[in-house]
Amino acid sequence: MYKLFYILYIIILTFNLSSCTKMDNLNGYIMKSKDFTLLRKNISTKDNVKNIFGSPSIQYNINDNLSTNIFLYQNISNFLFFKPIITERKIIVINFNKDIISSINQYNLTNQNKISYYNDYNKNNNITQKSFLSEIFSNIGQITPN
Repeated sequence: MYKLFYILYIIILTFNLSSCTKMDNLNGYIMKSKDFTLLRKNISTKDNVKNIFGSPSIQYNINDNLSTNIFLYQNISNFLFFKPIITERKIIVINFNKDIISSINQYNLTNQNKISYYNDYNKNNNITQKSFLSEIFSNIGQITPN
């Protein structure tokens, strides 16, 4: 009887351990080196970039003429309950001047902290602050029955 429980325990333990495998999660656009050869500084347009890479992960307009598209890709490895590890990250920053590429910068895990950010911004004065109680009770009477 004891031997039967021992064998059953070993079988269950084997199945449980075999189900704990490493998982890789790929996020973002998987970048290929041939895609970059299609882009030309001072020649390619925003439409060319959108046709090659698709919609950017982050897009912001500095003013009417200057804008930036950022494309992100990362591979995250998960194993059991341990902290996930980012094994690969690629960041492509494409700056536009009048919808034509003015610069293309590539970053990875080793140099990702060298990205410079635009610090000037416009403050929106139209935002009103609601009190705690008005946040809770502001929805009363706003829901219409179907």
